[in-house]
Amino acid sequence: MMKQINTNYIYLLHEREHIRLSEDVYKVGMTRQSNLNRFHNYPKGSILLFQMECIDCKFIESIVLQVFNRKFYNCVFYGNEYFKGNKTDMIDIIYLIITYENELRECTTDERSNYIGSILNQHNIMDKVTTTLTNQRKPRPFLSSATNSGTPNTKPI
Repeated sequence: MMKQINTNYIYLLHEREHIRLSEDVYKVGMTRQSNLNRFHNYPKGSILLFQMECIDCKFIESIVLQVFNRKFYNCVFYGNEYFKGNKTDMIDIIYLIITYENELRECTTDERSNYIGSILNQHNIMDKVTTTLTNQRKPRPFLSSATNSGTPNTKPI
């Protein structure tokens, strides 16, 4: 008998409608479906920007949503998981939260917020006010070059 493999993923998606309207609105989500099965449920023409495996997607998604609510504009008209902002920052935040998943589990809820803040500051990820007010950003070596054409998104939110 073959053992069931549990998969947990967090993803960032640019849905077709937001692409068509040239909106910087992205959906963060979680899935336990293997590979890209969940992605096929979105409208044709949507773009999967980032997907990463994690230990517990429900735990990670709750943390990502908390951070995104502080860092980006929540587009509640579309749902709680839709945010307007810089996609590179969003990808970087998801990557860092998953990278530090084990450490985040060991933190109390109060400690977790400070720990996440220190991780984001260490990697020069700014809050939504700072990002809106400045056109200059320090390059971040780990993901920015792979996920962005090199031009920071400076549209106001």
